[in-house]
Order: sequence, then structure tokens, then C-alpha cells
Amino acid sequence: MSNNNNPFNNNPFVQNTQNFNSSQLNSNFNFSSQNSIPNINPNSPVNQNIPPVPPVPPMNPNFPPMPPMPQNKSSGGLIIAIVVVLVLLLISGLGVGGFIYWNNFQKQQAIEKLSATIDGNLEKYNSLTEQTIEDLESLSKNYNSVSLSNLVESLTKVLNENVNTLTQIEQKHQDLINNLSSDNQNSLKEFNDSLKKEIENAKQVLTSNKILHETASCYISSLNDLEKTFVGLGPIFNKINNSNNSNTSIQSYIDVTNQLLKEIEKMEKYNQTIIDCLEKNPNFGNSNLITSYKNLQRTIIQMKEGLEIFKSGLQKNNANDINKGGKMFLDAIEKFDLDKISQSSLPDMPKEIQKAANEYKLRVNASKKTLEEKKAQVLEKVKL
Repeated sequence: MSNNNNPFNNNPFVQNTQNFNSSQLNSNFNFSSQNSIPNINPNSPVNQNIPPVPPVPPMNPNFPPMPPMPQNKSSGGLIIAIVVVLVLLLISGLGVGGFIYWNNFQKQQAIEKLSATIDGNLEKYNSLTEQTIEDLESLSKNYNSVSLSNLVESLTKVLNENVNTLTQIEQKHQDLINNLSSDNQNSLKEFNDSLKKEIENAKQVLTSNKILHETASCYISSLNDLEKTFVGLGPIFNKINNSNNSNTSIQSYIDVTNQLLKEIEKMEKYNQTIIDCLEKNPNFGNSNLITSYKNLQRTIIQMKEGLEIFKSGLQKNNANDINKGGKMFLDAIEKFDLDKISQSSLPDMPKEIQKAANEYKLRVNASKKTLEEKKAQVLEKVKL
């Protein structure tokens, strides 16, 4: 390229490049120590040779607006739907998870509460049965205090004391049945029903033994009264024999006969009491005991009827009635034999108490296994 065609040939910056020196630059610019902006000389050849600066285009040209971006409405709605579904799933998942946790928590609390209540009822039952076994064993020892010199009275006293003790123990069992802890839960009610059944089963042993003691006490007491009354007939009857002379009035015989009738009516009452006691407990003594006392009652009635005929004969001065009534009375006296009836009729009460204690233990031990199985069954139902 030649120098003539170079566009920069007329440019003073290019032309004076080789001859450029700092003194010439300093002569064209005047720097002031007061102002950092240089004072440019307008007559300087440099300013005269600077071509004009073309105008600068605006910074924000008015371009035509861009066409709108195409929008896929279906894909946008799908995305929103997916987000909503995911949020709902998250919320429902948290809700279900919370519900399951809360349900399990509530169920666990219910199980613990139920188990604690059952254990409390079982503890009361176990405490009662243990004390009952001790009480039953002590009852049999009470018979050691029976005195042979005062057999009927001392034996009756022990029997009555044992009846009172058995009644109290029996009532404790009933109180436990009535006061079992319950909060109306079906599961607890199911267990308590089983527990009540076992308590009733154990209580039956106490009830049977109490009836046995009541029967023995009634039997011995009434038998003692019957025997005393029968023995007392002798002295009264002897008054008739001692009055057997011509000076004795008919009224004297009638008065003695009335005394005999009064005592025989007592015998009839005492003997009927024995029969009533035995009928409440047919297993008391030997199997023929009730039949024997019913036959004895007919003998007592024969005594009474014979004396009534004898009295009527005295009042009517009828020798046949006097002889007939006297014979009936004496025949009945001959047949009256308490020793034959009462011999070995009374059960061995200390042995009966021990039998009751052993039976009670068997039922209680069996009930413990049954109740533990029932507890496990009830708790398992609650877990489901």
C-alpha cells in the first residue's frame, strides 16, 4: 500500500509521530496547579484537524415488539394439577400417618389401663383367697377347745363362732364381687364376669361349710333340749305313781297329766326343729338320719295322744280310756331311744373343715390359670 492512499496521511497525529516530543505536547496544554482539568487552546493545530464526531445513536432504540411466546395451556394445567395432587397426597399421608400414630398411641394407653385394672382386681382376689385359706385352717383348730366335761355347751359355742367367721368370709367374697373396679369397658366387663364366676365358685365351698356348721349347731342344740325334756318326764310321771292311793283326787291325776302333755309338746317342737335343720342339709350325718327323727316324731305324737286319751278317761271316769291311754303312752316311752338315733350321726367337724379348706385351695388354684388365660385373651382382643 502506498502512502498516497493512506487515509491517515493528513492526520497530524500520524504526520508528527516521528517528530513528536514532550516539549511540544506541553506547549499545547496548560496545566494549572489549581485545577486538574487542562485548558485546551482552540487555536492549536491539533483541535483544528480533529474530524467531527458522528452522532451517537440512542441507547434505547425503538425496536418492534417481539411476538408473544406460544403458551401450552394444557401442559401448564397438568403441571398445576400434578402439584396439587402431590400436595394433597403429602397432606393425606401426613394425616393418615398421624391418625395411625395417634390410634396406636390411644390403643396402647387403653391396653395399659385395662391391664392395670385387671391386675388390681386380681390382686384383691389373690389377697382375699390367701387370707381365707388361713382362716379356714384356724377354724379346725378351734375344736381343740371343746371340753368333754361340758361337751354340748362348749361344742355349740365353737360351732356358732365358726358360723359367724364363715359368714364374714362369705360376705367378703360377695363384697369383692360387688366392688370390682370397672369403667364400663366391654373388655373389662368380660374379664370381670369371669372373675365373678370364679369368686362365686370359691364362695360355694364357704357357703356349704357354713350350712354344715349351722346344721351341726342346730342339731346339737335341739337334740340337747329334746334329751333334757325327755329325761324330765320321769320325775313328773312318778307323781302319778306316788299319788296312787284312795285319797288322791282325780284332779291331781289330771294336773300331772297336763304337766306331762306340756313337756311332750316341747319335745315335739325340738324334734321338729331337728328335722327342719336336717332337711336344709340332707348330707349331714348318715343318710337315714332324717328318717329316724321323723319316726321319732311319730313316737312323740303317740305319747301325746296316749296322755290325751288318759286325761279324757279321767275326766269322764272311763276306765277303758284310762287303760288305753296309759298303755299307748308307756309303749311310746319304750320305743323312744335317742342313743340309737344319735350314735355316730354327727360328722367329724374338724375333718369337714379341713376338707373344705382343701377344696377351696383346689378351686382357687384352678381359677388362677383360668383368669390368666382370660386376661391374655381380653388384652389380645384390644390389640386387634
